[in-house]
Amino acid sequence: MKKIVLTILFVMLVLPLGLFAADDYGFTYGDWEIMGNRVYQNDVETGIAKAWLAYPQKGVVEYNFNVKFEDGFFDDGHAGFGLHIFVDKPAKGFSWGEGKSYLMWLNYDENPASKDIPSGLSAQVYRSDANWKMELIESVSLAAIEKVLMKYPASTKVPIKIIADGRTGLVKLYDPVTAGMFYTLKLDNKKSLTGDYVTLRTNSGAFSFGY
Repeated sequence: MKKIVLTILFVMLVLPLGLFAADDYGFTYGDWEIMGNRVYQNDVETGIAKAWLAYPQKGVVEYNFNVKFEDGFFDDGHAGFGLHIFVDKPAKGFSWGEGKSYLMWLNYDENPASKDIPSGLSAQVYRSDANWKMELIESVSLAAIEKVLMKYPASTKVPIKIIADGRTGLVKLYDPVTAGMFYTLKLDNKKSLTGDYVTLRTNSGAFSFGY
């Protein structure tokens, strides 16, 4: 099983850029910066901030990092972040989708516009078919986690662990507050998935990511 530690990969970007090919990474939208051992997205208004990195994926892959809410959300009661996995080719500019990929999305929305999105904290899986085409595949409420997280200080770094099987489409989203517990999600792939990139994404909030 491959394990991808996102922050270590993104923090490599603080090294001299000459060590990397131009197609190895990119910040396609938003206000991104690296400070110490954390990656920050500082724009609280943009809905599609993205940072991508070349990383081959196939079979069972573990994605491990932590996230800290920095700012935003208060005007509209909505913010989110997530990870495009098994990306074939990332968009090189502003876009809704991210090539052919799947988006693992964690969302807080007090007044969701869609009946398919639970209010409060929830998780979604989207299939991206092209840079401007995505479809919601599955959505689950994370109300039980929300009740616990709301008791934590805003400065809390919340651990995120996702294990995705590119062959079966089974995804495990681990509960950050209860050891060993996880939510099961399902991709709708008809054949084994592979990808050459991962893309970190935020919406309507400033977040930092670390490990």
